[in-house]
Amino acid sequence: MSQKHVEDLSGFPVKPANNWQLARQKGVPVGPRDVVGRCLAFGEGGQSTTIVTYDPKSRRVRTKSGTVYQLLQPRITCAVAQRGLLMEVGFD
Repeated sequence: MSQKHVEDLSGFPVKPANNWQLARQKGVPVGPRDVVGRCLAFGEGGQSTTIVTYDPKSRRVRTKSGTVYQLLQPRITCAVAQRGLLMEVGFD
């Protein structure tokens, strides 16, 4: 992800994402736009399409499909292993 992918997403309707992590999407070349969200809660969950823009002020991301997610509490393993990416999307 990079600064050119920052967008104000504060006015968009959102889906909440709790206990989430950032992951590389399978089959997509490594680059700034190949990060996806994965939400794992109570043994259920899914994976978003590629994150195309993010808003660190509101801690929201918009995916390739157009869905905007409100990033709530990240998964603890993500918080430890991916500190740099978490800081980019608004977590200090």
